[in-house]
Amino acid sequence: MTRKILASILLTLAAIVVIGGGSVYATIRDMSGAEYWEKSIKAFETKDAESPPPEGAVLFVGSSSIVFWRSLAEDFAPIPVINRGFGGSQMNHLNYYRNRIVHKYKPKIIVVYEGDNDIAAGLTAGQVLEDYEDFMTYVEDTLPNAKVCFIAIKPSVRREALWPTMSEVNQEMRQRAETQPNLCFFNIGPPMLNKKAVPDPIFSYPTDYTLIAKAMEFGPRQYDRD
Repeated sequence: MTRKILASILLTLAAIVVIGGGSVYATIRDMSGAEYWEKSIKAFETKDAESPPPEGAVLFVGSSSIVFWRSLAEDFAPIPVINRGFGGSQMNHLNYYRNRIVHKYKPKIIVVYEGDNDIAAGLTAGQVLEDYEDFMTYVEDTLPNAKVCFIAIKPSVRREALWPTMSEVNQEMRQRAETQPNLCFFNIGPPMLNKKAVPDPIFSYPTDYTLIAKAMEFGPRQYDRD
């Protein structure tokens, strides 16, 4: 994707990811085991059997910030997209199910949002980065032509105390993306911080979807060039 496209998606993500910040499907303890999400994964498989998605699409995976992106297909039209976000998942959950909700689709681009639930569950920045690296290695080995784009862990007032750890993860991923050609990073954090560099309360609630639609400039020519 060109810089213009990546910038457009960055603006869109800054608007959309705040939606997942205030919703909780269950306690973090209940969701700590990957098997908790088996029902959600089976629902994806049932859907795939009824209407198989195309190969070479843009695959969005991750936690509730992806789940709640209801207008994803409309925002990216006519680019083929697949939404396989599941609840309040963590990166290790995505790694657990990656054969079933990543590799099978043979995506051209994989957009990932995970990390805030991981840190809220007690993981360190290093542990989250290890899970990220595990996923990137998997994609490199099994889908060598695919590009992985990580969305920065979003700041939120509800988890303000965890922001230093989240910021550490974001900083490391930003640096890695600068040197790895098949990795990109959407740094949505800075626009969501106030002048004191802490989460701004204005982003505690969903924003207008018209902002998302206006930000999208993802066309077929750019997609075909990537």
